[in-house]
Amino acid sequence: IEENVRTFNGTPGQPGSFDLLHTLLEAQAYRLAYWQTAMHEINYRRFFDVNTLAGIRIEDPDVFAATHALMLDLIRQGKVVEGRAALNRLLAAGRLTAEQEARVRREIAAVNESLVFGDRVVPGDPLVEVYTIQSGDNLIRVGRQFKITSDLIARINHMADKNRISAGQKVKVVKGPFHAVVDKSDFRLDLYLDAPNGGRMYVRSFPVGVGESDSTPEGLWRVRGGGVGKLVNPSWKNPRNEEFFDRDDPKNPIGEFWIGLEGIDDQTRGLPGYGIHGTIEPDSIGRQASMGCVRLGSPDIEALYHILVEEFSTVLIRP
Repeated sequence: IEENVRTFNGTPGQPGSFDLLHTLLEAQAYRLAYWQTAMHEINYRRFFDVNTLAGIRIEDPDVFAATHALMLDLIRQGKVVEGRAALNRLLAAGRLTAEQEARVRREIAAVNESLVFGDRVVPGDPLVEVYTIQSGDNLIRVGRQFKITSDLIARINHMADKNRISAGQKVKVVKGPFHAVVDKSDFRLDLYLDAPNGGRMYVRSFPVGVGESDSTPEGLWRVRGGGVGKLVNPSWKNPRNEEFFDRDDPKNPIGEFWIGLEGIDDQTRGLPGYGIHGTIEPDSIGRQASMGCVRLGSPDIEALYHILVEEFSTVLIRP
């Protein structure tokens, strides 16, 4: 076998020695192409990129290390959009160890600090664009157009006063909405954006706390609309003992931000009172400690509050 492999591999510097390998590959039902350009160069209906049919043995530590190194090289070379997309595919494949997944999430999140949450715009980035302010615009209207919050636009563009914009001004916007996936067993909330290929692009993660005795309902939710889905400094009444906590009460268990959820699948539809909120007990993050809601510490809940949008952002809660 090894002798045949050496024969088919050919000898560098001797083009004719590769004829045997070329003939063998031409006889196959597939066509090889460089992984970054395959989907552009091979666009006939009968061809598929290899990721839709099979995958490399990424579970092998050596294969992961080599593949991962190629992706990081892209980022180091300044090809951050391509590198991020490659890392996202690696993460989405679902074949990494928990340690490898955590590492890749950190690397994508680091890139997104500038590509998503910073003012940097890289040509070819499918998740953002530069918008020119029109006469009569305000950031709330622009935010609705792109399904993001006006606060996020202001943060990305370093605006001291989001009410002071002018026609012709160019601002970076993210093509929302953002969506969240809560992994109860890992006490983690992952943020995603819709990708142009129909999949999703991982953005970043937050540590969370969930319901005591596994009481956080699993299923698909949507951020409640009607102007009541998201509240700053909310009052709250304990549903178990009717104890009331007013706004500005430092003992209010849900903290400074509330993101109300409504169920939109068979598992969650009609379940009242659930949401994502802050906490005055930071030690409860990473534990089952709430009455069923998802909780985040500060300043994570404030960041998430300005990212998710009413009516459009979904939250999937899974075991």
